[in-house]
Amino acid sequence: MNDNTITGTKGGTPERKQRGRHTASTLSMGLLGRKPFILRIDTFITPGLPYLALIGLPDTLLSTMREHVKSACVASGFEWPETRVTVNLTPCTLPKQNSLCSLAIAASILTAGEASPRNRLVDTVILGDVNADGTIPPIESDPTMLVDHARRQGVTRIIIPEANLAGTGMPAGIGVIGVRHVGEITEKTDRTGN
Repeated sequence: MNDNTITGTKGGTPERKQRGRHTASTLSMGLLGRKPFILRIDTFITPGLPYLALIGLPDTLLSTMREHVKSACVASGFEWPETRVTVNLTPCTLPKQNSLCSLAIAASILTAGEASPRNRLVDTVILGDVNADGTIPPIESDPTMLVDHARRQGVTRIIIPEANLAGTGMPAGIGVIGVRHVGEITEKTDRTGN
């Protein structure tokens, strides 16, 4: 399929727009023992054969996470791109837990694919796993510890599973948003602005 799409005319010449070249970033967290750290997630949708590449994850997580993230995005109504999707998680050398970062990966892909407003989540920490149907199970890690660490790092907004919302204590200085389904992220971040 040709990557150039005619979008109109300018000066009598068809105007072409490159499709499939989109990026988005968000934040999540990992645990080194019981010590949390901030994780950056950058997503790139580029021309190429359809493939979801997850860079910075151990091989033991790749297959399950690919399947769940893709299915969860589709369950939210997102049309999965017939092109290459690359997700880079940094720092690469530190351990990642799918129970904390799968939701952020899905949200970053939705944003890169313009299902969410561009850059809406760039400074937001997103925590949680995703089920194949798009629902978000509770995280087992202490949500108060994670939210407090994000706040101390200067983060002003964090998205967590709704089931964990009561356990955060709703601290001052950071907005905490609870979600039950991947599809709620756009709606709830629109409502809170930024």
